[in-house]
Amino acid sequence: ALEDLPVTGDENLALYGAAIAWLGRTEGAEEAERLVKLLLAEKKNQGNPAIWRTAAKLAERREQPARELECREKALA
Repeated sequence: ALEDLPVTGDENLALYGAAIAWLGRTEGAEEAERLVKLLLAEKKNQGNPAIWRTAAKLAERREQPARELECREKALA
């Protein structure tokens, strides 16, 4: 459903965020991580601390402490 949706714009980011949150709470953690990386690949999104916090939470759930720390640092930058 998100394949053709641009990764920029407030409404689109909200939809991606909802999908990532749902996937992160279910068995779709790998897909959630793929979506986060897709969002962060867009230069406009790289300065968005909310996306980095989401990436950090996902890394924490997946027991990836190095990735979690990296994402938390970028959220604060």
